[in-house]
Amino acid sequence: MRRAALPVLAMVLGAVSGVRADPVTPYTDPLFAAQCTFHHFAEGEAPPPGGLPDDPLCVEYDKRDITATDGGAIRFLAAEPARFAVAVPKCRYWQQDHWSVPSTGTAATGSTRATARARRGCGTSPSATSQPDPTRRPT
Repeated sequence: MRRAALPVLAMVLGAVSGVRADPVTPYTDPLFAAQCTFHHFAEGEAPPPGGLPDDPLCVEYDKRDITATDGGAIRFLAAEPARFAVAVPKCRYWQQDHWSVPSTGTAATGSTRATARARRGCGTSPSATSQPDPTRRPT
């Protein structure tokens, strides 16, 4: 059995050795940051079911109460599907999370800028993505 595992291990290690990660770089705001109007959502608050019309869509979420003891984790999990759904159809999306992790004695706090997706095939100019098409008929 060991003899059979050695060739497989060698193939896996050989395939993985060619994989290279992108270099680590400091965080920078996305190129479309100047076009953003941020929508702020409080703890456990989900975006509206109909979504938001902005593109780029820029959102801030408070995620400071993700605990099991007072229901914060349940509120967090209940809001996540709507948060994901509002982002999917957008060409440009920027999300900032404000979070804290409770622990014994002190809480770690911070912000995360989980950012800046700009999908291929979408217009890059503000007029191409954020203005309605006057020639398109409503459905």
